[in-house]
Amino acid sequence: MRICLVGVLLLFATAASAQDPETIARFERTFEEIRQAHYERVGSGTTLTEQARLLYGGYVTLAGLTVDGEDRSTRVLRQVDGRFWAEGRLRGHTLYGRLRLNYQNFDTGDSFTGAGDELVNPLSDRYWYRFDWGADQRAEEGVDPSLDWWVQIGRQYMDWVSGLVLSETLYALRTGAEGRSLRVEGFVGVTPQTSTIDFDGSRPNFTSDTDRLFWGVSVEYLRLPGHRPYVYVVGQDDRNDTMLGGGGTFGYDSTYVAVGSTGQITTGQWLYRAEFIWEFGDSTSDVLGTFPQTVDDIQAWAARFLVAFLPPSLRHRGMRFEVEVLVGSGDDDRGHSSQTAGGNTSGTKDESFNAFGYANTGLALAPGFAHLVAVRFGASALPWRGHRLLGGMRVGVDTFLYAKTDDDAPISVTTTSGEGFVGVGVDLILSWILTSDVTFDLRYGIFVPGSAVPNKDPLHFGYLGVSYGF
Repeated sequence: MRICLVGVLLLFATAASAQDPETIARFERTFEEIRQAHYERVGSGTTLTEQARLLYGGYVTLAGLTVDGEDRSTRVLRQVDGRFWAEGRLRGHTLYGRLRLNYQNFDTGDSFTGAGDELVNPLSDRYWYRFDWGADQRAEEGVDPSLDWWVQIGRQYMDWVSGLVLSETLYALRTGAEGRSLRVEGFVGVTPQTSTIDFDGSRPNFTSDTDRLFWGVSVEYLRLPGHRPYVYVVGQDDRNDTMLGGGGTFGYDSTYVAVGSTGQITTGQWLYRAEFIWEFGDSTSDVLGTFPQTVDDIQAWAARFLVAFLPPSLRHRGMRFEVEVLVGSGDDDRGHSSQTAGGNTSGTKDESFNAFGYANTGLALAPGFAHLVAVRFGASALPWRGHRLLGGMRVGVDTFLYAKTDDDAPISVTTTSGEGFVGVGVDLILSWILTSDVTFDLRYGIFVPGSAVPNKDPLHFGYLGVSYGF
């Protein structure tokens, strides 16, 4: 057994807008990505037989959060987040479960949902079963099958392909097969209705009653040396059936078709990922606009390109440079990039790219990438590698430039129409493995507004964490 106890000593964030749970949803996703990167599942396992293993462990996070609204009011949240997991394996069979105890404590009147201090549901946030034919054959027969296949069912985290279109917890059935030339995967799943924060922050009960159906298929080609081209399709069916008392409705049904590739430009030095996404479907027009509402065509797109350089002369220092560009299409007749209230103008095409995934758009601003161009320049290294005390310290910096794809189009934070430059963000990262049992993590981000942001006060984000495993 190995249990990781994590104490977060400081967690501070300020946001450009605090439209209550919508802003929190954006930053909670950022926090979750930090936690996923820093606290991976640990466990040395206990052998039951030669072919069976039981792995188990856990960690506890103590956190504090402050968020500034557009009116510059500040809300304060303290959180205790404990996660305890167990995984059993027998040949090709895997059974996994995770218990999460997440208690939130707010200053008086600061609760984002009005619920006040509470133990957040669900308590069982992951549980799934997986059967892997290849693993089963290797354990049973000692051979590798020419065609491998697997199936996984249960409550699981779906980070589909690059994660840009879908990165959500779903009740899902996922299956796939891999041969010598192709890897094919498919899934179908639904959102956990009471614990999913919807992307449309104007829909009533969007933090506690979200019902969306997802399905997807991906195909990856395996026989091109140094490159892995792929295509995928994801469909999303809005089953919320929400209606206002005055007759206004909410609806957003979307399909995404993507082509992309990952690989290396030169062996071991230049790496890349490129992806282009088309979005189409049906979008219900502005619920606050012209009546009757119309169901309009979605015609949107997004693109991502990342290139990383690992200089051979600095490989002993773990040096890595990155440049990443994220672009999402915009719609200048929308009042808000993702919401139905202030959404698409009736009778027009909806050209705003909206999806259910995650992209790194910085710590302090963390905007969605609808209507946005975000350019990131990153560098990280292990400058004291080999040193007895500092050898496990990795430092990094990310610099972001933000602009709108259309000067008149809105983004997920308040901007001025007719101005395109959103601003500059800088993130500083330090991750230090002090010993085999102790790690330290520090992150600081600052956003300096540009001409498109009416309030010129900088925004800050800070994170300090320490973990101890035994």
